Amino acid sequence: MKSLLLAAAVFSAILQPTQAETRIRLSAKTESTSREGVDRWKTDYGSYDKDLIQLRTISATWQSTMGDGKGKILVQWIARDKGAGGKAIVAYKAEQDIDLKPGQPITQTFIEGFATTDTKYAALGDRVREGLTYAGWIIRILDSTGKVLAEQSSSPPYLKKFAPDSPLPESP
Repeated sequence: MKSLLLAAAVFSAILQPTQAETRIRLSAKTESTSREGVDRWKTDYGSYDKDLIQLRTISATWQSTMGDGKGKILVQWIARDKGAGGKAIVAYKAEQDIDLKPGQPITQTFIEGFATTDTKYAALGDRVREGLTYAGWIIRILDSTGKVLAEQSSSPPYLKKFAPDSPLPESP
């Protein structure tokens, strides 16, 4: 019986973490959206060249409830690439170092813009659309080793589709 109790005590000690695990509460939401069209040129017979600018603002609030140390907040902006047949990609990333010490909630705002060009030559029957159209966002809180502590997105499937280290598209 003593050996059984000793084995249970050793097993219990092995399961106890050596450091306090960091726990994060995270909530995020889209705060505002805006769209603006800018005509570069247009004709009386229906040809034109214009840009469409979409701005998105998201707000993230996080609070560490346990643990201590440094980490990062990572924002991944998801867009549909008009030039790649509307495929969803991570278009932009923003990351910032943060303290993961327990305390008051911290709120931060992130803003990004997406531009699309729409060109139509009416006489030729040709229309070209290029650029990025907003599709969503992902916010992740990472510890100093890159482990995801908390995450949220505008669309839950994005969490599985795009890893924290998803590459950005190459510049033209």
